[in-house]
Amino acid sequence: MLALQQFGVQFQANWLSTIRNRTAVFFNLISPLLFFVLFSFIFGNQKGATPELVALYLLPGVIVASQLSSGLFGGASVLVTWRERGIFRRIQATPMSVWQLILARVLAQVIVSFAQALVTVIVGVLFFKVQLASGGVLWDFLFILIGSLVFQVMGQLIAARIKRVETANIVVNVIFLPLLFFTDLYIPLSVMPTWLQNIGKLLPPYLVVDLLRSVMTDGKLPSNALAEVIGLGIYFIVMLAASAAIFRFD
Repeated sequence: MLALQQFGVQFQANWLSTIRNRTAVFFNLISPLLFFVLFSFIFGNQKGATPELVALYLLPGVIVASQLSSGLFGGASVLVTWRERGIFRRIQATPMSVWQLILARVLAQVIVSFAQALVTVIVGVLFFKVQLASGGVLWDFLFILIGSLVFQVMGQLIAARIKRVETANIVVNVIFLPLLFFTDLYIPLSVMPTWLQNIGKLLPPYLVVDLLRSVMTDGKLPSNALAEVIGLGIYFIVMLAASAAIFRFD
């Protein structure tokens, strides 16, 4: 019971710090919408494309890109900041477990991911007349949850040993940009070279967006859904185990 109460206190503190940080709120909620609007207008002018279809294609990509950004920038950078400021060391001197602190942070970011997805869907429906396939709400919920957890663990792995925020930001950007543009989130993977397509289809953002896009646009799972879910599960387990093995508190 005490451990649960401690976890609740940490979750509340993390949640309040997130929603009170105006910069974090902007990048978590507003920034993805800017990309949504920008790419919708860019691709909406292509021959044979309608704004509604373009927006429907982009919507899952924007959601996954937001999750990726939240996991890497909101996860890795914050954990490294805590290490740099000695927060982990101070927590270790109290009855509170450091892992309760990290799990509370992960839960707060998962809720942020759902808020991002909800805001993005509302904008798509109201302003771009997006018509989502019916009957896939539960699958949408599940895949958004899976994606959020995978990207949070990815951020935790990046932050496992890095000691300085500046270094963490460099590493995150080096990883974030290829995952953003070469995994079918904004730019169709089909226009990429074959070798890049083969690599992109194995990366976590592609696995999540392919599941989510199929459900949102067609109302059904892709033919390789089980393989993609298993792949995401393997990514999650391996990154979580690696993070736990090499994580340093100071």
